Amino acid sequence: MGLEIRLTKRAEEDLNEIFNYVAQDNPDAAERFAQRLLKRTEILRTFPNAGRTFRKRERIRRLVEGPILILYTVHLQARQVEIRRFWHGARGTPKGDDI
Repeated sequence: MGLEIRLTKRAEEDLNEIFNYVAQDNPDAAERFAQRLLKRTEILRTFPNAGRTFRKRERIRRLVEGPILILYTVHLQARQVEIRRFWHGARGTPKGDDI
């Protein structure tokens, strides 16, 4: 069995914001995109280091899915991957408190 995937409150809020934004024009596409983002995180159960380190921050890694950066940290002792943010690239590079 692989690692547990856990979304922080901020990551859940990000996902809801992305869903609501896309759903304004196309609710079906919003659902598909949200599911695609969650499915993308599933690789981390087996391969937690699949993403690259984020901006020289050893603890924070990133996966890319379309225009979205999935920012996460790995906690091997807890057997957990913590999804910290779903960050749209149009917002620029997340810094400090944004992560």
